[in-house]
Amino acid sequence: MFSRSARCWTSRRWVFRTCFTDEQQGHVAARFVKNELKKNKVGVFYAAQDTYSSGLARSFKDEFKKLGGEIVIDKGYQKGETNYTTYLNELKAANRLYNP
Repeated sequence: MFSRSARCWTSRRWVFRTCFTDEQQGHVAARFVKNELKKNKVGVFYAAQDTYSSGLARSFKDEFKKLGGEIVIDKGYQKGETNYTTYLNELKAANRLYNP
């Protein structure tokens, strides 16, 4: 079985996780952006109805704030949207982007 979700393996004795969880990926991405890219302010753009994208965004934001960073824009777009111009212009104006 392959799954990033902790729900699939935490209660089963013979199921093991071999990949990173969404939470771990978001935390690592936040540390990379803060510590390696030296960014203190970011904008986050994600698919609001997608559990993978929204889970990464949530863990990224939590960790980035814990590290002293600031989320200046937090935009979740809806399934079926095809025109992201408004969102991207806002992010471009802020010169920030994290897109899980």
